[in-house]
Amino acid sequence: MKHFLSSILLTGLLAAACTAPSPKYADRSNEPLTDFDFQKHCDRTYENALKQHAFDKFGPRKFKKWQKTLRQDIRQIIGLNTIQGQLPHFKPTVRQVDDEDIGFANRQNWEIWTEPDVRIPFILIVPKERKEKAPLVMTPHGHNKNWKCYAGIYTSEKDSIASVKKDRNMAYRFAQQGFITLVPEARGYGSTMFPDDVEKDMPYSCRELLMRDLLVGRTPIGDRCWDLMKILDWALEALPVDERNIIVTGNSGGGTQAEYLSAIDERVTMSIPSSAFSSMAASWGGVHHCECGYMPGFLDYCELGDLAGLTAPRNICIIQGISDPTSLTPQAKEQFETTKRIYQAAGAPDNCTLHIADGGHRYYFDAALEYVLAHLNP
Repeated sequence: MKHFLSSILLTGLLAAACTAPSPKYADRSNEPLTDFDFQKHCDRTYENALKQHAFDKFGPRKFKKWQKTLRQDIRQIIGLNTIQGQLPHFKPTVRQVDDEDIGFANRQNWEIWTEPDVRIPFILIVPKERKEKAPLVMTPHGHNKNWKCYAGIYTSEKDSIASVKKDRNMAYRFAQQGFITLVPEARGYGSTMFPDDVEKDMPYSCRELLMRDLLVGRTPIGDRCWDLMKILDWALEALPVDERNIIVTGNSGGGTQAEYLSAIDERVTMSIPSSAFSSMAASWGGVHHCECGYMPGFLDYCELGDLAGLTAPRNICIIQGISDPTSLTPQAKEQFETTKRIYQAAGAPDNCTLHIADGGHRYYFDAALEYVLAHLNP
């Protein structure tokens, strides 16, 4: 009898469990139904992202802990830790290809193997008239088919006019000011493009690079930062550079590289990203961008204002065109408020600047040069 009653009780409980509404789901049967809105759906998911290591969740008293923790997280999500784990004992090989006298400087083509099977070309410009040790300016490029325009090398008269007009020849012009400058070819361009993209005369292979990187826990941003760090290793050892003045600057995709490199590599003393700073949710999550700037789970960690704060207390000047259609200015101003709070906590409130330029998505050389000259370490 006891077993019979127990059986009836268990059956009743199971039936109740099967018919009772699950507490996990709200009953919205009486609410009006709405059509799917892609952007509203995405905005909701961005709003619900954890942002677990946003600075405002830690506060000024925990600045050092916050910075150390988030820097480690950024290295992880962009895949730098994965690369390092794959190449624990690898030593890059560097070789010079040529040397061209351009009057005020020597412009040289070099190659570096940053992985056993990855050859990255880069251009080095060494001014003839300079101090015994000169500041180094690294200028990672953006989505230009001719990345060499940064070093003053053009494919046509049209390319020359457009590059000069939009200040894309920044490495050449910084060298004219007496700085040693480096222009690395970004991973996914030129010699590291996907063969099918080369055959189709595509300008770059960012999508193919991202898709294949994701399979092994890497990202194009991580790949490119790794390349920049290996080139910087070599430059500090082989060139007459002033290690107190290591500057990284670029536009658009180059500005994005500048942001991440200065966030994770404390050897960089000054960062000047142009046309690359806004809100990750509003800009990268609301406006069409190249695939190479995406990585899994970024918003579960922080926003771009927090990323810029990882450069603190070192100098950063964020340059933003007021009419930039992709790097949105209102959101850039909002994110910069976070960056300012971080620099205040770091005891260096004067070391971060947001420069709003009268223009669109381009580099602003005069603003960058003015900032550099005013903030060089003596």
